[in-house]
Amino acid sequence: MNTSVKSGGLWNDNKRWLLGFILLVAVTCAFFDRINVAVLFTDKEFLSTFGLVGQPAKAGLLMSAFLLAYGISSTFISFVGDSKFGARKTFITITVAWSVLMILMGMPTSFMLLIVLRIILGVSEGPQFSISAKLVSRWFPKHEHARANALWAVGSPIGAAIGFPFVVYLDATFGWRSTFYVLGAITLLIVLPLILKFVHDQPEPRLGVSQKEIDYINASDPNAVTDSQNATGPSASFVRDLNFWLVTLCFVCYLGLIWGFNSWLPSYFKIARHLDVRDMGFFSSLSFFMMFLGEILGSSFSDWLGRRAIVMFAAQLLMAVALGLALISSNDMFSVFAIVVSLFFLGCTVPTSFALLLRILPKSTSSTGFGVCNGIGNIASSAVPFLVGLSVKESGSYNVGFSILVILAVIGALSMVPILARRRGL
Repeated sequence: MNTSVKSGGLWNDNKRWLLGFILLVAVTCAFFDRINVAVLFTDKEFLSTFGLVGQPAKAGLLMSAFLLAYGISSTFISFVGDSKFGARKTFITITVAWSVLMILMGMPTSFMLLIVLRIILGVSEGPQFSISAKLVSRWFPKHEHARANALWAVGSPIGAAIGFPFVVYLDATFGWRSTFYVLGAITLLIVLPLILKFVHDQPEPRLGVSQKEIDYINASDPNAVTDSQNATGPSASFVRDLNFWLVTLCFVCYLGLIWGFNSWLPSYFKIARHLDVRDMGFFSSLSFFMMFLGEILGSSFSDWLGRRAIVMFAAQLLMAVALGLALISSNDMFSVFAIVVSLFFLGCTVPTSFALLLRILPKSTSSTGFGVCNGIGNIASSAVPFLVGLSVKESGSYNVGFSILVILAVIGALSMVPILARRRGL
């Protein structure tokens, strides 16, 4: 393994990590946009405005509609990152769309109009993760893929950890409409300029990337030149790979878990575990901070071990155990802390699954393949917020609704068993 750059520690030979940081900022701010309605599910004025009082299943549709559109978009639009249009132009286009849509969502008083805007937001955000993975495949050597993907993937838990208390504050201080206006302005005034300045399709000397770093990035990937030459005509051969579909199944379960938590965790803490508004915001934030910690430690361990599937299996299984203990406990604080622990194990899954995907997919189809996986995952998991809300309504118990999440974690763990049994070093 070429370690010249890794051991040199010189900023001029590590520009790729700046790109990773910009992707982190973009994902973090995009996640603000995705979870703000979960906080508003506890706002009486918001619920009254859109006729959602006493209608948890209907409220869940706001998240499910977004996710369905997000998944379809990810599946059918992510190929643009592999086309001549490229990752940079796609990223710029969708970022402009996010900011405008968030501002518009602060204006309507019709539930149907809000649903429509949430659907369009899902379409515009759909390609983001696949574009980020595509950029990692171009800017980082393979043995850094888990950590590089973790760097931007932690934007999801960071976005939730910061976003929940931030949106709680905006809502309590300025009203629910301000949450949309402020988040839209952040994307337009902070995220977009950073993307314009620092996000490019591949590392080149004209961007200030040293030849030493470019050689380091390509040294561990003998197919780098060939893939680059073939990037305009990607093959869909990955659809015949069983490993791809097993990882996709695990990703479906992961996304069902994350969207179940993003949609209903504040309500669970407030209603099922009797936390006040301040504690609700704190423990929601702490849960997603632990997920962030899990992504950092899990990705580092995965890169060190070099085996992705075993990490994903163990993390999902431990997640199921912790969440199951939380639901059966009669002690509110034990339950809260068990959920916090479960989010740590959930965090170990995502960057490791990205690294496993990038090992399975050819570089020339990384955006397309990742988009298909992410898209199917979001389409399949889009029903989870609605199903949790419906279960809560029918049973009168959040523990019954959250039992759906335990089942998803178990299925996610079992999906890795065939890969482990085949012993192919994945």
